[in-house]
Amino acid sequence: MAFGPGSVYQIDATVGDIYLVSELNPQHLIGRPVIYLVVDVFSRMVVGLSVTLEGPSWLGAMLALENAAVEKTGFCARYGVTLSAGEWPAQHLPEMLLADRGELEGYNADHIAHDLNIVVSNTAPYRADMKGIVEQCFRLTNLRLLHHLPGAVREQERGSADYRLEARLTLSQLTTLLIRSLLYHH
Repeated sequence: MAFGPGSVYQIDATVGDIYLVSELNPQHLIGRPVIYLVVDVFSRMVVGLSVTLEGPSWLGAMLALENAAVEKTGFCARYGVTLSAGEWPAQHLPEMLLADRGELEGYNADHIAHDLNIVVSNTAPYRADMKGIVEQCFRLTNLRLLHHLPGAVREQERGSADYRLEARLTLSQLTTLLIRSLLYHH
């Protein structure tokens, strides 16, 4: 489907396998983040990222798509990550966007297709395998990063300590770690 970089992007969201705490009060558990990734099919580069507390939604998808279209040095600087201009060379919109039948279906997706001149394609229901590249990025993110952090979701045994009480990271700290992990991936 992809004849070169930027021809097809895959977008998806997942609930992160980690619990976070509030930046204002580290004693207050705020829940699990929703992580959006936008991946270029040809190069396998993660070109967009969004980490929010709002469930999979139109807003989260558009934040990730907006992040895919902007130059990354300013975005990374907000989270304390310094990089050179060519270190994450992803700042373009795709010709085609492949998503599941969630956020990018219906009236709002029609505006993307018309206003931004992007072909929006949705997979069949319950066919995550049709966008396996972005799904694999989530799996690798869990294996390389999330499962090793305090507050990570893990299998509970009877009588063991509650892993949610181990949470120490805030939303911005997790975003910083995700950026560093994606740079390592690239």
